[in-house]
Amino acid sequence: VSKTITVGTQDSANITIRSVGNVNATNITLTCISGAVCGNFSAAFSPQNISNMSINTTSFVVINFTIPSNFVTGTHAGTLQIKWFENRTVNLSVSILVPANISWTVSALTFDKRVFNNDTGTYAEVNLTNTGNAEIPINLSVSGGIATYLTVVNNTTLAYGETKKIL
Repeated sequence: VSKTITVGTQDSANITIRSVGNVNATNITLTCISGAVCGNFSAAFSPQNISNMSINTTSFVVINFTIPSNFVTGTHAGTLQIKWFENRTVNLSVSILVPANISWTVSALTFDKRVFNNDTGTYAEVNLTNTGNAEIPINLSVSGGIATYLTVVNNTTLAYGETKKIL
């Protein structure tokens, strides 16, 4: 099973289970047993249990995956297990790609302050917060008449969930 799912959303995958043996398959259960997919995401099966499958029949199962908000970008793996009569099992690999979400908030966009000649001190502070799920490289430039009076944090990286004072 392979899916691409963005943070804060859910998506589903469909699998088909086929009974190909010479006896009915009974007490079939589906579980997510290992990996980041099982530990960090929500994986729900519908149905999760199948009491009986006759020889040469198929059952369709929907697996719903939910990705938490701001979960780190990357490919995350897991293992699903189908278990039936007398502890027989089949494992399925799952791979979920969580794409990068590059987004941020800024604490203040405009400033209005009276400054007199020879005043010193802090005019304003600007904080930048990474609200996405990937690191953001920061390279700022300032222009205009006020540029020589500003100290700007430059050439840095903002980790996901991090806030930095940039001005």
